[in-house]
Parts: sequence; C-alpha cells; structure tokens
Amino acid sequence: MQPPLSKVLLRWELDPPIFSASERFGSLADPLGVLSRHTLLRNAMRSGASTCTECGETREVIFMRDEVNQADCEYIACPTCGPTRLRHGQLDRFMIDTGLLLHYLFTGVRLSIRPIVSDQLWQVGRTTFANRSREISFVRGLSMKRRADIFQHLGSRPKTIVFTPSESMATVYAQSITNTIIPLESIVSQDEQRWWIDHDAIEERALENEKPSASATRPKRATRTAKIELLIDELKKHLRSAADYARSTSDSGDAASHLPRPTQEQLGRLAGISKVDVTRCMNDESANELRLLWQTAGDLNAVIRLRTSTIR
Repeated sequence: MQPPLSKVLLRWELDPPIFSASERFGSLADPLGVLSRHTLLRNAMRSGASTCTECGETREVIFMRDEVNQADCEYIACPTCGPTRLRHGQLDRFMIDTGLLLHYLFTGVRLSIRPIVSDQLWQVGRTTFANRSREISFVRGLSMKRRADIFQHLGSRPKTIVFTPSESMATVYAQSITNTIIPLESIVSQDEQRWWIDHDAIEERALENEKPSASATRPKRATRTAKIELLIDELKKHLRSAADYARSTSDSGDAASHLPRPTQEQLGRLAGISKVDVTRCMNDESANELRLLWQTAGDLNAVIRLRTSTIR
C-alpha cells in the first residue's frame, strides 16, 4: 500500500492538486494535517457531487432550503437508496498552495520563488554543493499543452537541479531532459509536526551527477551494478512468493489474489540499501531487468503467467 505522504506528493502532480474533506480528515489526515497547520492548504471549489454510502455510486448534489431552521441543506438523491442529507463540510475541498509549500520545504536555500510556466514549472532559487552554485527549479505534472515550453526552458539550463513531487514523474522527465532530477518522494520525511527534506541526500545526488573523471567512474559504476543485482534478487524472491500465492488462492476455488508489491522504500530495506539508492538504480540505463521485474511485480496477470516458468 502506498504511504499517505507519497499519495499526497503524487496528487501534487495534478492540476489542480485537490483533496476532498474525507481525505483531509481521513486517509490522508497525517500529511495533510501538517500542511494545514502550516497554512499550506487553501480552500478549493466545493464538490458538486458525493458518493452514496449505501451503493457507492457518485450522485449529483441537490441544494434545498430548510425553512424550519432557515438554513441551506445539501442532499444527494440516489435512485437506488433514496435521499441522503450530507454532513456539514462534507463537500469541502482543499488545494496545495505550490508557492507556499516550496517556501516551506526549501529552507536554507537562497529563495527566489516564482512561476515560470503557468503553475507547473517554478524557479525556486540557488544553492551551493561542493563550492558550486546551482540553480534549483521545481516541476509538477506534464501538461501536453505546456510540455514544449517546460522542456525548452529546462533544456537551456542543463546544470539546473530539477525537483518533482513523485518518483514516477521523475522517471518520465529523465527520458526527455539531461538535468539532475530529484523526486521529493525520495527525500521528504514527516512526523506529526512537520515535513522536512534530507539535504544530505540532495547533495549526494547532485554530486553524483557531476561528470567524474574516468578513473572515478569505474568503482562507482561497479557499486551501482552491485546494488542493482541486490534489488533484482529481492524482486525475484518476491515474484516467487507472489506466484505461489496466486496459485494457492486460485487452487482453493477463489480468484487468484495478488501479493502486494513492496514499495521502493521497503525493497531498499530488504536489500540493505537506501531509498535514494533504489531510485537511482531504477533510473539507471543498464537496469532493464530490474525495471521489468518491478513492472511485473505490480501486475497480477503478469505474475500469474510466471506460474509456468522458473524465476531463477
């Protein structure tokens, strides 16, 4: 299951990054509660639909006047389950304020935050790694309408360090630009009071992407290769277990069940390496087998097809 913080960061990729009241006070209460306490969320347009708790279908909201209490009331009229009055605040929605959240996260950086391309590509400021000053940008989502402008801007600044909210979009951007790309998902942690960035991980990533001498490249390449092999071994172990689990559940007469794929953080713990290293290995150009195994582990049908083969 994806951690709540990762879910919030992935939602930040959307335009706009909106959360419902049930998420704010329910499944995503911990990470969104931190943002709310630091006034990093703002009210968004209230929803015009709600889910019927009986049948699970989404129904349009009907607004009616309660003449007895002289108050406006909100209902859904479900043709299957009948009318239901909604609770106060049930339709409220909340949105991340990108500019404020960037100010909050990038403390210690010489900030100069402003949007460059709509609300998707942002200038953050400058920082120094190993006595080298670097520009920092932030990009979220990948709008088809604005992607050319985003790629043109970042392509003209190859030394700029680019942050994205999620690992998935970092992988997408890595296919089109040469900048150092760092997903916040791999370097942001939280407790009940705050979110914070692992600045050592940023510096390590930035320095790793500097062009090293040929003599320095060989041991680093060997180390990365060894870590990729560790991750491959752990994924093969998981796939063997997942295939056995799918077979045992289907043999009992039920539909085959999917053994959940470990998160990248969990996979790193199993292999004895950091979450940052897992992300680097997944993005490595030589890690085709690792990426294939990762994709397979997330697809029940692909796992079922492995039942007739041996995962060595």
